[in-house]
Amino acid sequence: MQNFNSQALALTATLILTSCSTTQETVVPPAPQISVRAENEIPKSVNEQVASLLNASRTEKFSDTLPIDVYYATNRETTTTQDPCVEGFTIERSQKSDSDGISYGICRVNVPKIHATGQIAFSNNYSDDSDRYFKMLSHKKLDFDSFQRNIHKSRTREILVFVHGFNVKFEEAVLRASQLAYDLKFQGTVILFSWPAGGDSGILSTPLIGKTYAHNKANAAQSVNDAVDFFDLLSRIDLKTYVYVHSMGHQVVIPALVNLARTTDIKMLVDELILNAPDFDIKEFEKLSPELLKLARHITIYCSYNDNALLASQKFNGAARVGACELVPGMDVINVSEIDEPILGLGLGHSYYSSRAVLTDVAQIIIGVEAENRLFVRKTGGSKIKENFYLRP
Repeated sequence: MQNFNSQALALTATLILTSCSTTQETVVPPAPQISVRAENEIPKSVNEQVASLLNASRTEKFSDTLPIDVYYATNRETTTTQDPCVEGFTIERSQKSDSDGISYGICRVNVPKIHATGQIAFSNNYSDDSDRYFKMLSHKKLDFDSFQRNIHKSRTREILVFVHGFNVKFEEAVLRASQLAYDLKFQGTVILFSWPAGGDSGILSTPLIGKTYAHNKANAAQSVNDAVDFFDLLSRIDLKTYVYVHSMGHQVVIPALVNLARTTDIKMLVDELILNAPDFDIKEFEKLSPELLKLARHITIYCSYNDNALLASQKFNGAARVGACELVPGMDVINVSEIDEPILGLGLGHSYYSSRAVLTDVAQIIIGVEAENRLFVRKTGGSKIKENFYLRP
């Protein structure tokens, strides 16, 4: 089935051609091609035509509890656990060389219909209510070739790639990928690229946070070449690709994409590159942005003035972060400070990427709606502008 974006483009082209026609010259097509409308037939409005196309493209409704297949590629070290989707991979990078260090597979996740957007209640007890709890249902190991073949069969010829951030264990990343796909009602295939992040339980409230951050940062840097191989694989599959990145995951994705832009002739690998709370040096990002724009048709940055996690990162790294907001030419910078403000200064203000407000905006990005036409988006203002738009609460 042709995806909604291409059908909408065709509809738009038809409307433009119709509006540009004149009565100065009439071209009469051959008789067999003439379409006769019934006298009582009322032409559909533009909104009705768009709605018809949108509804036809939504073959999976995501209105009930569903199993979601999360395809994964990870360079984490494997464990001997019997359930690879639960604690099957460590917070360390695989010691195997080159492509042998990347594991592929599918984790099937039960996503409950009763869950608050962005919230994940997970249970290992299969007798617990499946309509209320996320559960790991099954695992299938794939090799490189079978992974490529399976991804290529994406029903809508679209894929959503999720790359997580700092201090996220493998099973948490799988669950988050399933939640994003479900809440976005994404019709294509969801893929997780999981690099070796994570730390001890409760690490965010202990003095060891700096040590964990340094360890994750080193792992991110060592994962760039593996990410290059992963994105090179996607370029050969030739599907419409949306890449959804959070936090420190940008330290993996951005250098990998820039590497591809500089060393290959790949053009427009990513249709939509969506950057959430980027934990990345703003000055370095500004230097690399022309290369990113070679590989991505459109780039959106979600940022916040209230992101305490990025304030801590700035102190650790000694440099301002992209996710703290800064205008970048050629990109939509959307400030979400008004929807994710820590109460009384408490909280991180860093997890808005999985929230209802941001996902509502992202869903509109995926179907091709420009920023000014999307719900709850307003232009910025003031003398010191660091963003193009605000996302209204």
